[in-house]
Amino acid sequence: SSGTSGGGGGGGEGSISSMEMETLRTENARLRQEALSADEWMTMAVQRMNDMAGQNTTLQQEITTLQQQQQQQQQHSAAVDPTTTTTPDKAAASQEREEQLEHELAD
Repeated sequence: SSGTSGGGGGGGEGSISSMEMETLRTENARLRQEALSADEWMTMAVQRMNDMAGQNTTLQQEITTLQQQQQQQQQHSAAVDPTTTTTPDKAAASQEREEQLEHELAD
């Protein structure tokens, strides 16, 4: 704003009243605090994403390991007795764990 309204400040066209100056200082402080809060939130969000990426990698590795173990068990069973395969209980348990890990990855 311009002019001499608002009391004080000198009365020239470009002068700012002390009330307007205080309002600007208050707004500036509020905006600085909001920027700090946003920066803190972004730092936390990035950390959470990094943590989740690490968990995702761990779960992917566990799935790969379980799949390899399942393959080895099937190959071993076939080599010992070609007429047998992995028991239904073992196969179901392995499949269930694999699905559980995939579900955790999806979350």
